[in-house]
Amino acid sequence: FVLPSRYEGLPVVGVEAQANGLPCLLSDKMTKETRMTENARFLGIENSIEEWTDKIHSCIKIKRQDSKEQLTKYGFNIEDQGEKLRDFYFNLLIKR
Repeated sequence: FVLPSRYEGLPVVGVEAQANGLPCLLSDKMTKETRMTENARFLGIENSIEEWTDKIHSCIKIKRQDSKEQLTKYGFNIEDQGEKLRDFYFNLLIKR
């Protein structure tokens, strides 16, 4: 997965790509919190096309990985988030 963006904060699409176990090459304009797995790498957007091409080729050799544990550590887990949402609405009902 390649995301050579000039202006990004925390791109959800980058998180989703990592959640699917893809190796990711991301622009260094993104927050470092975007890196949630070992398969995510940053490269300067000002770097040459040749450098981007070389990095993309090196990423192709990286195997997909199961990243559930790593993403759970950062709070990206559907079960945990579902429970938090349920509790949030339950607490709203109790306060009425």
